[in-house]
Amino acid sequence: MEFKTVMHKWNLTILVIQILILLVALFWFSPQFSINFNVGNQNNDAIAVAAQIGRLDVVSLIFALFGIILALFAFGGFFSIRAYAKNIATEVATEVASNVASQNVDNLKSSITKSASDKIDTKSDKIDTINDKPITGEDQ
Repeated sequence: MEFKTVMHKWNLTILVIQILILLVALFWFSPQFSINFNVGNQNNDAIAVAAQIGRLDVVSLIFALFGIILALFAFGGFFSIRAYAKNIATEVATEVASNVASQNVDNLKSSITKSASDKIDTKSDKIDTINDKPITGEDQ
């Protein structure tokens, strides 16, 4: 049940990344923008190209959205991993506690049995010594 939830979140993450790549590709390769990639000694990086076409606002918007989405997935991932770790810890703690409790019950059972058998042996020894004594008139 937990595995399906994690896989669903991964599918959603991949879908969001694909949509972002599609939006960037549509913006970058759109025919309405004429980008001069061979301009003298200028750098031909994304910021230079965005400055040429006057779209630095879109670049900053894409970076901001990417940062926000990344932060949301980070929080979601943290809480998902924390819940999974709590479930595993609960299962392990239950198993260990059960084993320790059964060992303690076995130890307690054996000590009670030993104590009871020692008391029974002591009482039976007293009974044997009483039965071995001859009965005299003084005892009556």
